[in-house]
Amino acid sequence: MKRVTRNAAALLAGDLTARGLGFFSTVYLARVLGVEAFGLVTLGLSVLSYAIWFSDLGLVALGTREFARPADQREFAAGDFLRLRFLLAAGVFVVFSAVILVTVADDAGSSTLLIFLLTVFASALVLEWYYQGIEYSWPVAFNRCFFATVYLGLVVLTVHRSTDVPLVAWSYLAASTIAAVGMYAWKRRPDHFFSTGFAARLPRLLKRAASVGLGSIFGQLVPTLPPIVLGFLVSTTDAGLFGAAAKVTFLILILDRIFGLLFLPAFTRLYSTSDPTLPGKLSVIIKYVTAIGFSFAFAFSWYAQPVVELLFGAAYEESALTLRIMVWFIPATLINSFYSFGLLGMGCEKEYVKVMTAGGVASLVAITVSGITYGAAGAAAAMVGGEWLMVSLAHGRFAARLPIQVYPHLLRPALLSAALSFVPAFFISRLAGVAVVWVLFVAGFIATGGFRRRDIGILRGLA
Repeated sequence: MKRVTRNAAALLAGDLTARGLGFFSTVYLARVLGVEAFGLVTLGLSVLSYAIWFSDLGLVALGTREFARPADQREFAAGDFLRLRFLLAAGVFVVFSAVILVTVADDAGSSTLLIFLLTVFASALVLEWYYQGIEYSWPVAFNRCFFATVYLGLVVLTVHRSTDVPLVAWSYLAASTIAAVGMYAWKRRPDHFFSTGFAARLPRLLKRAASVGLGSIFGQLVPTLPPIVLGFLVSTTDAGLFGAAAKVTFLILILDRIFGLLFLPAFTRLYSTSDPTLPGKLSVIIKYVTAIGFSFAFAFSWYAQPVVELLFGAAYEESALTLRIMVWFIPATLINSFYSFGLLGMGCEKEYVKVMTAGGVASLVAITVSGITYGAAGAAAAMVGGEWLMVSLAHGRFAARLPIQVYPHLLRPALLSAALSFVPAFFISRLAGVAVVWVLFVAGFIATGGFRRRDIGILRGLA
């Protein structure tokens, strides 16, 4: 148990540090590049995200699970995952490059996107799945921090004006490559990565990876599709406005990362032992998940304008409306993670894939139509709607197997947010108004029976 706790702490520390450094990189780039050029960077990173997901295709999850087994029970070698990931990266690079060259008329824009796309090869070399499988997470944490540090240093040294956008892409590629190669220094000597017979094992590995990867790709579709729609079909300026709001939202969603690290193993353990108290414990968890999500969303929806101006400057003023809408993605994501991790913990991979696929396809259509029609704000609204749709679908699948009390816990923070919506209007300082609202929200949560002393013991029992 101590080893699990140390590994979770290492991953969390690395992720917090890396996200913090990444946030500074984003703020710096947004200010020195301007909205349009920053939009091109946002578009490049979104295209790269899709390329990485297709080249991964579930191999990271499979690799982690494979190396969590004893050496004599492993079906595949580490080299099998590395070879297949590199082959997939090459195929994805060719296809994505062709699409970019056909759809992007601007030579400078297409060349920048292609440089970003080269990072898919560096991603194929990353060994995070190997270290997570053998429960040695410090190299993973170090790798994330090291990448973020190198990237921040490179962009600060080289990027000073809007014409330096290609240098952002080269900096990202260099930092990714250095960090990926550096991970091999931590490899255990007894683990031999490459063995003969890869060609015979390839079809089986590819089939298994595809079944897992499909759900993951659709699950990630909602937050990453808007910059691509906006950048390719509207303008890089709209992509930049969306990117600024998204960076603030996803920084807050470190809460989701913490929740996932703690909830999935705890739920899997309790469910596998048929704990009769599990439904009651889950009701307590969802109660606090919804309360935290709604409180952050409500606060930042009121404080969106000064947050955007403080971080990114007056040029991003139009991004405030996008942020005001997008923050409602926070409670939706937290609740969606509750149900999604629950389905995976119960071994319902097929149900998980069905939910992610249905929600992802619906979101694709909505984000495309709303993004083209209403720009960054429209894409944000469709993104939030798509995530809440996934919550609804996942809830139905989850409740069919494990009924728990949800609606009162969802209704309480929603009604509190609505009841307190007028309070910030009475304060000249929005920051002061938000602080008062947060205090009143907590007081209202307690007064309506949200907090009970026995909840502390229940939550401690999950650790």
